[in-house]
Amino acid sequence: MPTSPIVSIPNAPPAIKRLGSFPAATLTTRGPYWKLSPTFARLRSWLAAASVQPADLAMALFFDDPAVTPTELCRYSVCYPLTADDAGRLAATSPPADEVEISTARDDVGARDVYEITTFRSTDAAVVEYAGPAAESPAVYAQLDRWIEAQGLEADGPPRERYLAEPGALGKGVMHVEVQQPVKPGV
Repeated sequence: MPTSPIVSIPNAPPAIKRLGSFPAATLTTRGPYWKLSPTFARLRSWLAAASVQPADLAMALFFDDPAVTPTELCRYSVCYPLTADDAGRLAATSPPADEVEISTARDDVGARDVYEITTFRSTDAAVVEYAGPAAESPAVYAQLDRWIEAQGLEADGPPRERYLAEPGALGKGVMHVEVQQPVKPGV
C-alpha cells in the first residue's frame, strides 16, 4: 500500500464541476474527522433496515476547522446518495434506536446522532482527486482553498469528500477521495 499520495493537487489541478441535486441518507455527529468508518456503519444499518441501497458513492461533509475547533467538537455528516423512491422508503423507516435525535439544526448536534434525509442542491464546486495518507489531506484542502481564491471564487458551504474507496477499505489512514468545495463568485 502506498504511503505517499497517488494523486494530489500538484499532479492533478483542481477543476470546476457542476454537481447535481440529489437526496441522501445523512448521519450528523461530532468527533474526530479521521474516525468516519464506525459512523458510516451506523448509517448503513439504517439503510439495511429499509432494504435501501446507496445510489452512489459515500460522502462526508465537514462543518468545522479542526485547526480551530477541538476535535471532539468537530461536526460532520456522513451521507449515502439515494434515489427519490428510496429516500421516501427510508424516511418511513425509523433510524437505529440506540442514539437517535431527529433535527434539522446541525448546530444542535450534541452527544447524540442526527439521522435525516437531506436534499443536496445543485452547485458548482472546485474538485480535486486525492489518494494517499489521510494525515496529508489538510495540505490538499489548503491548496484547494488557495486555488479557489486565485480563481476569484469563494466557498459556498462546507467541503465534501466523495469516497472513491469506502473509508477503511484501503487500510488504516489511507484514503481515495474527490474533494468537493462548493463555490460561488467572490465579492
